[in-house]
Amino acid sequence: MPFVKGGAYSPYYADVYLVIDWEDNGERIRNFDRTYIRNETYYFRPGLTWPLRTTSRLAVRVFPAGAIFGHKGPVAFSRGTSTPLLGVMNSQPFFAAVMAQVGAAARSYEVGLIQNTPLPNLGTPAANRTAECALQAASLFR
Repeated sequence: MPFVKGGAYSPYYADVYLVIDWEDNGERIRNFDRTYIRNETYYFRPGLTWPLRTTSRLAVRVFPAGAIFGHKGPVAFSRGTSTPLLGVMNSQPFFAAVMAQVGAAARSYEVGLIQNTPLPNLGTPAANRTAECALQAASLFR
């Protein structure tokens, strides 16, 4: 199965070039004595991902349906389409709000930090335009 775990700076889109042995529902991995599988109910759902640690700014990209994530590639899931969120999370105001919580030296984008960052109303015409721009950016990066 495709496996996402961080990667280089790449906002909007990044190729998924890793795979994980998930044959027979991950039987080989489950039988490894030091394995602890987390958040399995979220595997294979589409969302947004970003590298956990980086020397650059936050770069959120599409997390494809049908993939598995590791702890170094956290994933955000949306109740609806995640494209407005993709645009907002790659914006300068969102990045400034993230950095205001941790200070300029921090470059570890933990899930809790991202969850606690305020978001605008994503059900507005402006959010729809943001979604259109995010989709175009993802397409261009791809």
